[in-house]
Amino acid sequence: MANLTKANLRTSFDGHLWIDTNRQKTGIETNIWLLDVAKHIIEKYDSMAERNKLLPVSCYVNCKNSIKAIAKKCGIEKNVTWHQRRHLMYLSANLS
Repeated sequence: MANLTKANLRTSFDGHLWIDTNRQKTGIETNIWLLDVAKHIIEKYDSMAERNKLLPVSCYVNCKNSIKAIAKKCGIEKNVTWHQRRHLMYLSANLS
């Protein structure tokens, strides 16, 4: 997601928007048809990302600090790793 640029967007003959890219780990070409929700997210953040990127992505340190803040609000006192973040995002979404 952090590496996607406007050059990765392609409109097909029938008007559907696609992302064309290579998978980072395997290098295999992949084409992803964008649903309306994804299109709206890209439109919302248009021109907010640096260096022609599609989406603004915070650096690792900012993300790590945000994860720690969410953990604290959830009452989690242990050190939360980057890979455990998906569980925190689920918890924080269900707190409200």
